[in-house]
Amino acid sequence: QSVVLARNLVQQIQTQLQEFDFRNGPLRRKFDGVKYAVKNLETFLYELSVTGASVTEQPDAKRFKEDLSLLVSVDEMTALEQRYRHRDELRETLIKKSRDGQKAAKNAIYALHRGDRAKAQQL
Repeated sequence: QSVVLARNLVQQIQTQLQEFDFRNGPLRRKFDGVKYAVKNLETFLYELSVTGASVTEQPDAKRFKEDLSLLVSVDEMTALEQRYRHRDELRETLIKKSRDGQKAAKNAIYALHRGDRAKAQQL
């Protein structure tokens, strides 16, 4: 029962994380780790069922009174997604400004090589 509960919890976390726009990076690898955790739990449940162990999909009501949805707060995940999106927008803005600065510096150097000091000063 605890394996079923763990699998359901990790699946809910995975469902919430699928709404994020992870690019290739450390967060994407962590998200992939969650996918592999779900796969491992499902494989473990399958192996238990093959060996004849009793695997119930519904947890015992007396033992697990709280619903899994209480463990994964949708509001907290939504707030986390909004903060992530805001940070990502700031990152993209910084990258664009950095590229614009590099381009202006390159054009100023080219202008100096051509002997056009006025244009180099403008850039």
